[in-house]
Amino acid sequence: MKRQAKIGLGGKINILGLEKLGSSSRSIVCPKCGRRHSGLCGIPGTVTGHTPSAGPGVTPRPKRKSSTPIYPIKIEPSYDVFEESSQIKVILNIPGVEEKEIKIFLEDKTIKVTAERRDRNYYETEIELKTEVKPEFSKKYHNGILTIILEVLEKKE
Repeated sequence: MKRQAKIGLGGKINILGLEKLGSSSRSIVCPKCGRRHSGLCGIPGTVTGHTPSAGPGVTPRPKRKSSTPIYPIKIEPSYDVFEESSQIKVILNIPGVEEKEIKIFLEDKTIKVTAERRDRNYYETEIELKTEVKPEFSKKYHNGILTIILEVLEKKE
């Protein structure tokens, strides 16, 4: 009785009559294009390993110039607001920006924070506060975390 061996990728390549490189390499010589790569051109279910160049019946795809998006994307950062008796602390998650690119605007009970990232996308958010604050504030930016400390305006009665 003859034992049949399991046919793996190597067996399929031998069945098709293709030249096989060394046993440690998975590259083959493609009979269609003549190049060495990991798949077979035109055989469904295989990885081709290269993109065919322009030729008869082949329309080349336009090349992307960069990985950055054409239009900038507005990102709303996540934030937490901690209210204490004398101050309000706002903590925002703004990774990928330089401290000098962060702009903070304060009007009455609203804080507006904008920052531009290196990939042309930008952060923008408006935070409504429950109490009025002084127009002066301090900020600290470290490892993508922006902390804004605002002094609460004392109420006059």
